[in-house]
Amino acid sequence: MRTPVIVVNLKAYPAALGPKALALAKVCAAIADRTGASIAVAPAATDLALLARDVRLPVLAQHVDAVD
Repeated sequence: MRTPVIVVNLKAYPAALGPKALALAKVCAAIADRTGASIAVAPAATDLALLARDVRLPVLAQHVDAVD
C-alpha cells in the first residue's frame, strides 16, 4: 500500500452496511483505479468478508467492543 492512504471508515451506519457497503467500496475502487489514489475501506465487522472477497482494495478491520 502506497502512502498517503485515504481510509474510508464505513462505521456501522445503516447506509453503509451489507450491499450498500459493497456499493460504496466499489465506488472507492473505481476512484482508486481512475486516479491512482491509494484507498482502503474499513467496513463494519459483519461486512469484512463480503468486501474482501468482492473488491480489489485493502479492507481493514475496525475495533470491536463486546456488548453486555
